[in-house]
Order: sequence, then structure tokens, then C-alpha cells
Amino acid sequence: MIGGVLKKLVRGGKAERPAAVERAPGERAFRMMWLADERHGVVYCPIPKCACSTIKYWLATSADGACPDLARGVIHPFARERLSLERFSEEEASALVERSVSFVVLRDPMARLVSAFASKLCQHEPGMMEIHAKAIIEACVRAEGGEVEHDTMMTFWTGGRAKEVPASSRIDYGAGVSLRRVVAMLETTPDRQIDPHLRPQRWFTKGFGFDIVGTLETLEETLAEVARRSGIHTPPPKARPARSGQAGEGGVCYADEPSGSLRERGVRPTVSNMLDDELRERVRRRFEKDFRLLEGAGF
Repeated sequence: MIGGVLKKLVRGGKAERPAAVERAPGERAFRMMWLADERHGVVYCPIPKCACSTIKYWLATSADGACPDLARGVIHPFARERLSLERFSEEEASALVERSVSFVVLRDPMARLVSAFASKLCQHEPGMMEIHAKAIIEACVRAEGGEVEHDTMMTFWTGGRAKEVPASSRIDYGAGVSLRRVVAMLETTPDRQIDPHLRPQRWFTKGFGFDIVGTLETLEETLAEVARRSGIHTPPPKARPARSGQAGEGGVCYADEPSGSLRERGVRPTVSNMLDDELRERVRRRFEKDFRLLEGAGF
């Protein structure tokens, strides 16, 4: 079974103690998430908001020999169709994983949370919002005991195109939600029910080890090591610098301001202007396994 594949966690070519074995995600989820460039013998575990779009472009380019010219959001269905392990039988996929260089890229949980909040909830106007924003907002309403009745149709983006999808006329999706409401939702929602962009990184990696473990901050070096071991000639992309964002005036924190208001005022959410001490502690507790995952990988 693919779910039984376990490879030692290594950095710099030296085997380290494997991460504790936990029950891995279901077979179907595993096959949907992992991507493979079988020509070069590379397998990648994508984690949303950990440079996964950048890495998918890089893998697609290395596998096909040319960078795909894709519109917003299309790289994800493109990568799933061209690179996912769904293309193989269980036996073929298991053998491919075993003989390939496997890697994953992790990110500081606080930075990842704020980045997901910013990109999914603060970036797009109503009518241009992603389906993920809709899911997050509705999850917050449910977590607070509210009902979400899909009694109308609204436009959201998914798979690189706008679609009419069931929605609730009682929810002002454009107003959005505050980061504090999102954190409260995360505290009461099981991992598997959380939108992938907010779901703990440990959910994607548990039960598996990887030949190469990197972070967003070491993305270029990580992919260069993947290329060195596999023979990929496509130059690794450079990590984009983190946005400095707009600091709160007089130490003001924007954690309680709805995402729609932040968007209208042009505030760029960052860890420094979105997380006060109380929220930082709550995030540390909720993502405790992710922090341990980073520490266990030597970061």
C-alpha cells in the first residue's frame, strides 16, 4: 500500500531519526496530493501556502521541458492532471515513491496562517473571491453556532475560472471575517474539515518521511539540492521576499478587523500587525505539531 511507504528523514544526505509514525492520510488523499516527475525520479508532497504553486510550476517545467503558460489558479488542476500519483496504479505509485527523491517544503505556522488569511480573504473583491474564501467564512459562521443555508447562487473562482456556486444570502462574503474569528474556528474544527490553506502541515506529512526537507526561507537551496540529486536542469525559482506590510499605528493590531475592511483600506496583513500576544499563544497551541515538525527537521 502507498500509505505504508516510509522513508527516512534526511538533510544534507545524512540520515536522521525518522519522524514518529502516525496514521497517514487516507489512500485517496495521499494519491491526490503527491506529485511526481518520473522522468527525473522526483516526488513532492505539496502543502498549500508553502510555495506549492511555485514548486508546481518548477516541476511541470522540468517534467515537460517548458514552463506552462497558465492563468490564475490553473497550475493546481494542471499539476494534478499531469503530475499526480493518480495517474498510476497503487503498485506503480508505491514503486515510484520508493525509488525517487522525495521532498517537502515547510513554513513557520504563524507566517503561513497570516499569509493564507491575506491571500484568500483580503486580496479579491466580491465576484473575484476564491471558493476557498467562501469555505473559510462559512466555517467561521458554523463554528460560532450559526446556520449556513445555501439558498442562492454566487460567483466564486475555482480552478482558474469563475463559477456560479451555491451560497447563503444571509452571509456578507465581501465583508469577510477577522483573523481572530478564523483562529477561533480553527480551535474547534478537526484538521480534515479545515480548508487546506489553513490545515496544519502535519496533516499532509504525518506517517511519512522525506529525503529532503526544506522551508520557505530556504526554498532556492532546497530545490537546488533536489535538482542535484535528481539531475533536473531547470533552475530553481528564487523565494519571493516576505511583504513588510503596514504596521499598526501606535502598536495597533488588526486581528479584530474584518478582512473586507482590511482589503478596502489597503492593509497588508503580516505576523507583526495581525497577531497579538494572546493570539500568538493560541496559534502555538493549535499548531503545536507543526512547530514540532519544524524543530524535528532541524529548523
